[in-house]
Amino acid sequence: MAQLLKVRLIEGNDDSIILAATRGGLPIPLGDEDELELYLKTTEHQSDSDAILLTRGGGQIVTVNAGVGLAEAIIDGSHIVPELTFWRYDLVESGARRTLLYGPLEVVNV
Repeated sequence: MAQLLKVRLIEGNDDSIILAATRGGLPIPLGDEDELELYLKTTEHQSDSDAILLTRGGGQIVTVNAGVGLAEAIIDGSHIVPELTFWRYDLVESGARRTLLYGPLEVVNV
């Protein structure tokens, strides 16, 4: 089951988020062939094709500890804009998509 988590980022700053892959509270080991995808959206209803997409294959998500399902998303500051209000983190393994984390995204202007 996906876990709800609020994320806060600073507008225009390069940032990163540590992401944990879990199922039922237990870590999901990440295989080399597993795809990791982070969507940054203006609303939760925005289509995935219109969202900002960061991926493991694209180099924006890197594995921190595959054995315990930890990864880090590296977010370029140009993506962190006030219009973003929602995020979602998916694991695609063996062709099956599973949302692991999702929730409100707050972009703060300091």
